[in-house]
Amino acid sequence: MPAIASPTPSPRTTRTRAEFVARVRSDLGLTGSSLLGTDEIGDWLIEAQERFAVETNWFRAGHNMGATAGTAAYDLPSTASYRCLSICEVWHNDIKMTPLTQDRVARFSPNWRNESGTPSWYFLQGSSSFYLYPTPATTDADAIDVFFSALPPKVTAAGDQYYLPHGFEDYLLNYACWRASVKDAHGEGARRVEMYLGLWMKDLERGKQKVQEADSQEVVSMGAEAVYGRQAGGGYVPWFTNITAP
Repeated sequence: MPAIASPTPSPRTTRTRAEFVARVRSDLGLTGSSLLGTDEIGDWLIEAQERFAVETNWFRAGHNMGATAGTAAYDLPSTASYRCLSICEVWHNDIKMTPLTQDRVARFSPNWRNESGTPSWYFLQGSSSFYLYPTPATTDADAIDVFFSALPPKVTAAGDQYYLPHGFEDYLLNYACWRASVKDAHGEGARRVEMYLGLWMKDLERGKQKVQEADSQEVVSMGAEAVYGRQAGGGYVPWFTNITAP
């Protein structure tokens, strides 16, 4: 099975948080101004990092958890290092599980809630949890491995670097400069709002294209019937389900 991923090998920016903050002030000609606070600019940079992750699904991670006897529902992974956006794969004891929807499970097994055994399928319930089917009959520590796209860790230390694909540092700068220009819309910022808005939106579209080119076989979608797979005997058995959580 795939090795559990972590944020450690993910690409990072060459600039630190402190260097980004200084660059934003410099680009706007507000180095000596009290209009923009350091933490305020830092929050905008975090927003930019998270928007890029949500829109492109570039940041990937893996999470290991235990299966509990009699428990079918499990929370989507969420830690200080990553917060799950959409599931790519679920494995149970080194065996890849098949994604389904609750509706499909109910069609071929109306009594599915009362069935237990070795889980072979999973489906998402709303946007907060996923279910194993059948319900695990035994408690098994470290049995479940979930692989997913996620929000990366928040960057708050002055010397820390942001999580972003190589070549997209200007995206963070353009987003922060846009937010700063909106705040200064009654002054010089009014002339810069549209320019920086257009720049970061172009970078966002470029980021989507880059991720799609690198992972052309993956389909990212939303909704209860969000599947990617093939026709098999007895009905549609998807290889992939990807439903976005808030």
